[in-house]
Amino acid sequence: MWEVFFLTLQKVCVLLCFFAVGYILRRGNFLGKSSEKTLSVLCAHVFLPAYTFRLISENMTPDSVHEDGALLLAGLCWLAGSIPFAYLMRRLLGKSPEEKAALTYLFTFSNYGYFGYPVIAGVFGEAVLGKMILFVLPFTIAINSFGYALFVKKGGVKNLILKLVKTPILWAMLLGIAAGLLRIRLPGAFNDVMAGGSACMSPCSMLLAGMVMASFPLKSMFRGRKGYLVVAIRMLGMPLLGLGICLALGLKGYFLLFPLLMLAMPLPLNTVIFPESQGQDASAGARMVCQSTLLSLITLPPAFALFSHLAGF
Repeated sequence: MWEVFFLTLQKVCVLLCFFAVGYILRRGNFLGKSSEKTLSVLCAHVFLPAYTFRLISENMTPDSVHEDGALLLAGLCWLAGSIPFAYLMRRLLGKSPEEKAALTYLFTFSNYGYFGYPVIAGVFGEAVLGKMILFVLPFTIAINSFGYALFVKKGGVKNLILKLVKTPILWAMLLGIAAGLLRIRLPGAFNDVMAGGSACMSPCSMLLAGMVMASFPLKSMFRGRKGYLVVAIRMLGMPLLGLGICLALGLKGYFLLFPLLMLAMPLPLNTVIFPESQGQDASAGARMVCQSTLLSLITLPPAFALFSHLAGF
């Protein structure tokens, strides 16, 4: 248990160091104004898809179909429960339409990808992460459809379908599943390319997070009582609520570990990126993302230690 605690602390510290470097580079004007967009495209279209494809293709086998299928179903059930809860919190805490959209998004999703994947891989190994990616597949699909729709005022269903079809991470998952189940042996050079792209995912994603936060005034990142309340509910209340649900249902193993790890993650960076792409004010979302990312240094190590102990890891 203590080994998981200190290993998680180490991995979170590494990520926060990259976060700080990205902040300093952008704040000190060492990078151009288009640097965030360039890096976000690389992360979303190259590094994360490569990481996802490699893990799923290596870990999803015909022998694991039964358990992996159950994990997908479990992820779908958690998503179905998360959305009504998010709308409840939106109704209680939200005022403006922009604020309500942000609250709905951050109470439904977490930063399980850019932040969570490298920490989980470092603590539990890439085989466990491969199964985690399958568990959150329904959330990933929902992020690029329902989540994106929260901030889009034009385009309707057609725009959302195009957004989902063009999502590289979704195609990386589907191709990875096919390659794993069919036991397709890929050329060594292709595997090297996937490994190289995977290695860039974690540091570049946190550099991006720091760069995005640097576009907002530092003092504004720590203002607002409501922001602290939201972060406390999201980072402390929801993991505890999830733990109570898991224990009440008698869940064990991956079915207990994965939802709790997802709930314990910081607030999602898309709470800033999506509204900014639509020309909306993203300062409130940026403030809460920054606060939750820093808070994760305190909350994630004990959460990982406790959840892994209860799950039997």
